[in-house]
Amino acid sequence: MKASFKKRFLAYFLDITLVLVVLTILTPLVIDQDNYNKLNKELLAVGEKRFDKEITSTQYINRSASIFHQMDKERVLVSILNISCILIYFVIIPVYRNGQTYGKKLLKIKVVRNDDKVLTTNDLLFRNIFINGLGYMITCLAVVYFIPSYAYFVLSSILSFVQITLVFTSAFMILYRHDKKGLHDLWTKTQVVEI
Repeated sequence: MKASFKKRFLAYFLDITLVLVVLTILTPLVIDQDNYNKLNKELLAVGEKRFDKEITSTQYINRSASIFHQMDKERVLVSILNISCILIYFVIIPVYRNGQTYGKKLLKIKVVRNDDKVLTTNDLLFRNIFINGLGYMITCLAVVYFIPSYAYFVLSSILSFVQITLVFTSAFMILYRHDKKGLHDLWTKTQVVEI
């Protein structure tokens, strides 16, 4: 039987909470927090200058894009850590645990292929490009040092919007489709079922 939206959501909530706890513990080990905080303060100061009309919208966007780009350069190791955690938790673990993360195991659901063949690493990797933003994170990481700050800002903003749209579209599809499949399920020819 297909897993309900409620069970899928609760399993994902448990899973993402566990991943966030791990990332919260590990992130301070890989980032220069002082420099990142300095950049964050600069970003806030630019916002205040725009609010007080000391700078134009164009100046605000250009300065913000530059600071945002510098912040993402500071966070390269954090991005690598995020990608690694997602790959380990949402791809590697389910491959070896018969399609289950710990949240899915607790709620007695799992990911399976539509053709009943063994779930592969590629199946889970492609699912996570949509649902956990791997595509967004890997693309931003790949170009952060190679394109100018404004182009990076535009690209990451567009990718972020696309990522959010895909997640909400998938959630509504799971809620309202008779087969309870989201975009990531359709694309990878997988489904989440109760066990």
